[in-house]
Amino acid sequence: MPHTTSFDNEIRYISVSGISDYVEAVGRRRCCRLLFISDGIAFGTLNGKKCQFGQGDVIFLRMNDELSFFSRSGADTRVCALIFGEGVLRDISSFLEGGFLFEDAGEPPIVRLRGIQRNKTERDMMLPAGADPPNRGLLRMIAAQVIYECFVIRTELPEWLETPPDWFVEYYMLLSRHYIFTKPFNEIIALAGKSREYISRLFKSATGENISDYIIDLRINYACNLLRNSSMDVMEISFECGFENLSTFYHHFSPRVGMPPKRYRDAVGHS
Repeated sequence: MPHTTSFDNEIRYISVSGISDYVEAVGRRRCCRLLFISDGIAFGTLNGKKCQFGQGDVIFLRMNDELSFFSRSGADTRVCALIFGEGVLRDISSFLEGGFLFEDAGEPPIVRLRGIQRNKTERDMMLPAGADPPNRGLLRMIAAQVIYECFVIRTELPEWLETPPDWFVEYYMLLSRHYIFTKPFNEIIALAGKSREYISRLFKSATGENISDYIIDLRINYACNLLRNSSMDVMEISFECGFENLSTFYHHFSPRVGMPPKRYRDAVGHS
């Protein structure tokens, strides 16, 4: 169904059982859509390609993405969605400080969540039934939070974290936050409330990776993001990412990325 209307600064929340209800609720609007499939299976065509969505899928559709469902019947597919216009999109992009590129080129972002991540996103997206309609500010905050956690930091739980101790899951998830992995290493370890030796041994046995290497990888990924999407100079970025000095930053950056930071910025361009 073609989109015929647009609502620039408007954002709406949809929670329905059944694909037909979702299609009816979205209507003929030209808009961005952030969808969460909390239950069931949906078959469709996304930008001309056949696809299947299932429980735990989060899909971000840009203004020009076209999603048509094969079956618009059945009440077994539970869909929660936020639909919004370009004005809200700009607000969210500004809130994320360039962490997510809302480009029309390429495939739309899709991720399948499981375990604790799926449960958290479900709590965020499934607003209480019968409650007063949430205001625009709250909906924008929910959209920004879900986009950030699902597509910007892209934390994916490995299989072994399906049924782990709760404290370790929380700690593992916490490490992916930039305001955590940029802290001094001793402070990061202390957040677990366990000894450094115990955390290092458990992390290595569970993931096959040293926790120090994992944290450095997070910092380098964050640095690449800042090099692409900010005007900060290299020294500022090195400190922002948690490195003690510029030489240490270069020491870790070049082997992982294959080139020095300045050359990387020139290669990818930046805003």
